[in-house]
Amino acid sequence: MRESRNHWTKVMEIIAHLEPTEQIIEIALAAAEGMLSLCWRLGVSNDEAHRIYAWGEEWALRSASSGPRARLRGAYGAWHIFIGEIDRALAIYDEAVAMLDAESDGALHTLLASRRAYACLLAGKLRTALRLTREVIESMGEDKPRPGVGFGDWLFMMSFSGLVLTYLGRLAEAGRIIDRCLQLAIEFGELGSTNAIRGFGVTHAWFTGDGVTAMQHARLQVEFAERVASPAARAGAYDSLGIAHLLRGEWEDAVRCLEGSLGIVRETGTFLQAEALMLANMSDAYRGCGDLDRAIDVAREAVEVARSRRTRMHECRASLFLGRALVARAAGADLREAEAALSDAMAIVNKTEARAYEPYVRAELAALAAARGDDPLRRREIAHAAALFRDIGADSRAAEIANAHAAA
Repeated sequence: MRESRNHWTKVMEIIAHLEPTEQIIEIALAAAEGMLSLCWRLGVSNDEAHRIYAWGEEWALRSASSGPRARLRGAYGAWHIFIGEIDRALAIYDEAVAMLDAESDGALHTLLASRRAYACLLAGKLRTALRLTREVIESMGEDKPRPGVGFGDWLFMMSFSGLVLTYLGRLAEAGRIIDRCLQLAIEFGELGSTNAIRGFGVTHAWFTGDGVTAMQHARLQVEFAERVASPAARAGAYDSLGIAHLLRGEWEDAVRCLEGSLGIVRETGTFLQAEALMLANMSDAYRGCGDLDRAIDVAREAVEVARSRRTRMHECRASLFLGRALVARAAGADLREAEAALSDAMAIVNKTEARAYEPYVRAELAALAAARGDDPLRRREIAHAAALFRDIGADSRAAEIANAHAAA
């Protein structure tokens, strides 16, 4: 990736002194777009990214077509995603779409829709994310990519639909999509797509409670990330590995991985869209280690970060784990705060339709009822959670909580 950065830097230096023909403008914008993409992959200063965008914008304004400028705006929006400015990214994408007309390149419409879909998922606009994803897939080809569509791009969008469906609670359907896309990515040697799909697979495995699959994916993610030496890829990979350890009850290993992932994010300033999720997962790892005070402090921070970055999906998990840690400590006003946190998590579920989270919230409400000595409520919430786990396709989770209900 650093070789690519050197390449595009050299291109920018050379064309700076050339006449702005349409061909030169096209090369200049390709350089600016490539550099902005590397900004979030490698982690660069905000000043440098803004400078690159401003340089590209000067060239875009010389073009007779609005398409190149819209494409550059799309790359700028993607960079804002990775520095954690979700609302700003969505606004930039809207501006880019407004630049297009009926004669604009269909591939550019598709590119912007795919990027907006990811931002919408982070913001908790799941139905919009699903609609945009389906529109992109329809334009790309539903069974296989249409001529001119990159196979890796098609695989990413197909598998991304599985991620959206995961949060919506359609785990069986999502699992089939993710598995099929992973098999195709491996078969055709699409390394970047394979890595991204494994990340989606870890998220899916968290909701189903499959620690074995999560660990398989995460270890291979780490191998890939270390090989390409991308801070964004390394941060995502070690977060995945931390989640896999959480699922297996390997708390200290989870802490080590998640602290490392968060350290990469904060040091390099990239992948910040996942900062709140990393903090939330870290909180649960501290809880598992028995460090409840630290777990609660980190969970509170996770909620604050998620709210400031407008990442509603991550706020849901942060509120869930805050409630869990507070119930575990159960000192002073902890149970009242836990009730508020779990109420916040349920409100997000209802607002965003992230049904995959609802049984988890119900399970923690059962623990809260137990801490308050309300056994009838505890039993009702456990039964409700078990039924919801079965509804979303998390049968192993349903069995776990049903067994807990039977033993109580």
